[in-house]
This record gives sequence, structure tokens and C-alpha cells, in this order.
Amino acid sequence: MKNFFGLLCALLLLLSPAVTLSVRAMDEIDLKSQTAVLMDLDTGQVLYSKDMKRRIYPASTTKVLTALVVLENSRPYEVVTVNQSAVDSITWNSSHIALTEGEQFTVDSGLYALMLPSANDAANALAEHIAGSQEVFADMMNARARDIGALDTHFTNAHGLHDDNHYTTAYDMALITRYAMQNDLFQTYFGTARYTMPPTNKNHERPFTNYQYQLVQETGYYNPSVVGGKVGYTEEAQHTMTTVARRGDRTLVCTVMGSPSRGDKFDDTEKLLEFGFTEFVPYSIPKASFSGFQAPVLEGEQVVGSATFYADRDFTALLHNDVNPDDVAVIFQKPQALAVSSPVECCVIFEATASPAMVPAALGEVHLTADVNLSSIPVMTQEVQLSPGFVKHPLFRKAAIGAVVVLLMIVLLIACRRYQIRKKRKARLNRLAQKRKEAELRPAVPYHSLSSRAPRDGRTRTG
Repeated sequence: MKNFFGLLCALLLLLSPAVTLSVRAMDEIDLKSQTAVLMDLDTGQVLYSKDMKRRIYPASTTKVLTALVVLENSRPYEVVTVNQSAVDSITWNSSHIALTEGEQFTVDSGLYALMLPSANDAANALAEHIAGSQEVFADMMNARARDIGALDTHFTNAHGLHDDNHYTTAYDMALITRYAMQNDLFQTYFGTARYTMPPTNKNHERPFTNYQYQLVQETGYYNPSVVGGKVGYTEEAQHTMTTVARRGDRTLVCTVMGSPSRGDKFDDTEKLLEFGFTEFVPYSIPKASFSGFQAPVLEGEQVVGSATFYADRDFTALLHNDVNPDDVAVIFQKPQALAVSSPVECCVIFEATASPAMVPAALGEVHLTADVNLSSIPVMTQEVQLSPGFVKHPLFRKAAIGAVVVLLMIVLLIACRRYQIRKKRKARLNRLAQKRKEAELRPAVPYHSLSSRAPRDGRTRTG
């Protein structure tokens, strides 16, 4: 398995550290769902996949991203007023809570309605409250999906009802769910089994039960490991579901799509979660193993210093029980050289075929940074921490060079001043020494003779 990091060096090709894993194929898990993915929440490592990059209609799992965008652009206490457009644009045979024009509720209540009974009218009302229109809100969702890395996702609405241009992949939905779980408020709405919506200005209170039955104890699908989930269904998408479960210190994201029946999506999720929790063990490589890479730094063709790379964290991954950790080989491919103008922050990506379908699965990544010692000016070595930002702004380099020149001038002035002071001090000491020597060579005169000597001006000496 090859791993690489990019330094965007315009002059030289840089190779990267790599990790090689020897993994034997595991038996396929019998799934009814068309696509599926099992992902470690902490690292993003894919433990199992089935056609995970295949585009598919998400149905109401769309609302995971809807809830995230709403949370990032509002406060729970804000009041939402329902427009007629929010009600008219959904079909009444789909999930809804019978909102009416002019009805008011808080964002908090709307998010519970969105996530538990999967209310499409609440999705529209929240979208219009945030963005002013459903279309603009869909644009916000697509921009957020790209930021998260869900590049095979395109949404045309906030609720997930069918549209030919409304699609995602199991992998993208797992990425979105994983990212959303970083938001504490999202976890609350995502993991609530029951909620009663307070009365509004136009309706009485409404009790909600989460359609993700693994969260609800009274159902036959209850699973105490499940901490959150969102289901979906349309005739075109069939059944879809994204789920988060936790056992001990391990948290997994499981997404299944295109399930023929409601029971199939729960059964497939149970199989995948059990697989992830019982058949993988943690594996770690200390960051010291990836530190100490050295490469010369070039300015043009001249070597002006050296770079030493350091990892920011240990490499951790989950290995299947069939993999012997002793068979894991770490191969270091040191870069040949760096250009002064190239970024020195890099990323080591570890990959392995660790899924039953033998699909390459990213195990994780380790970021490397480098301390660069530049010695382009003789007699002085200036330590410089380079980064992509430093490279993108040539004025910074000019300013740094100017600062070095000014520093050298100050050093030279101080040295000259000290030399002049020492020279003057030496001359003064020489003069004093000469006077002492002359005094020692002069004959001694008795004191009494000095006393009896007549004054030179002829005056009489008085007692």
C-alpha cells in the first residue's frame, strides 16, 4: 500500500512515507441494502463498504445536513413563522406535522420535528427562516457538503423528497453524519427517542417518536449502543438510514441506502455494527517513527540548509482480527530535496485493503511539519519556520531577508564600536605604562634636599 504527501514543490518531485498492510480477504457480509458503509467516527477509517461511492437518492437522511446548516446559522430560541410556501411545496402523503401558514414555533421545536417524525413542512419552514427561500438554503447545503468533503452530493431541497438532481452516496452521507456529530446540539436532536412539541399559536402540543427505532426501547429494533440516527424513505430511494453507535471508547457511523424494506435497513445496520465492534482491534504507530526525515533545502541549485520533518500525532487505525500486527511494514520514502519556495507542511495518508470487498480504505492521516535551517548568508544561520502561507506571500520572504540584513548591519556596528573602545583602552593603558616606566628610571632625590632648595622665583622660604 502506498501513502503519499504533497509538498507542491514546483522544481522537485517529493515522495512520501508509506505503510504496507498485508490483509486477506474477509467474507462478504450478506446485506440487502444496495449501498452501505461502516466508518470509524474518530479517524474516518472505512471498515466496510458496499458500493459506497454509488450515487443514490437519500430521501430524509438529507435532514442530517439540513439540521447542521440550521444549527450553524441560528439559535434554538429564535421564532420561526410558517409561510404558505413551506406548506404548499410538499405532498400531504409525506411526513409532516400539519403546520399552517402563520404558525410560530422555535428553532428548537422545529429541529425535533425535523429529526424525529421527519417533518417535511418543518424542514421547509426552517429553510425559509434561515435563508429566505428554499432554493437559497439548498445552495447553502451544497456549499457545506463541499466543505465537509462530500463531493458526490447535490441537494435541491431541505427535506429529501424525490428530485432527479437530489442525490448523494453512502460514503458522503457517512462523512456528513460524522462531521455533524462534532456539534453537541446536533447530537441532542439526533439521539432523542421521544419529544413533545409545546403548543403553538395555532395548534396544541404534538408528541413525537423517533422513526429510528433502534433508539426506542419499546420497539423490537432497540439497540442500547445506538446514540443517534436518521431514517428516510421515498418510492425512488427506497429505505435509507444513517446511524451512530458507541461501545466503550469506539464510535462507529453506519449508513445503508436502497434497502428494500424498513426491516432490512435495521437488520443490515445491526450486522455492520456488530462486525465493527467485535472484529477489529486498535493499532498504533508512535509519531516518533515518522519524525526525523531530513532533506536538503535548495535555493535554485544551491544547498542553503536542511529540513527535518516531524509528525503531529501517533498513527492509529483499526485492524481486522485477521491481520497480524507483526505483518505491518512501515516503509519510509524520504524526499530528495525541498525548494525554499515550497510549502513544508505535508500529510501522510495511510491506506489498506481492510474491508471484505477489498476496497482500499483510508486508515487515517498524519500531518508533518518541518523546521528549516537556512544558511544562505555566511557566518549566520537563521532558523525559519516555513508554511504554505509563507510561500504564498513573497513579500514575507523579502521582509525576512531585509530583517536579516538589518540584523547583520547592527551586529557589524556593535562589533566596530567594541573594537574602537578596546583600541582606545589599549592606547590609554600603554601611555600609563610608559609613564610608570619613566618614573622608575628617574633618579631618586632626598627629601631634605628638596626642602632646602630655594624657591625658583627667588622668594624667601618662610616657616
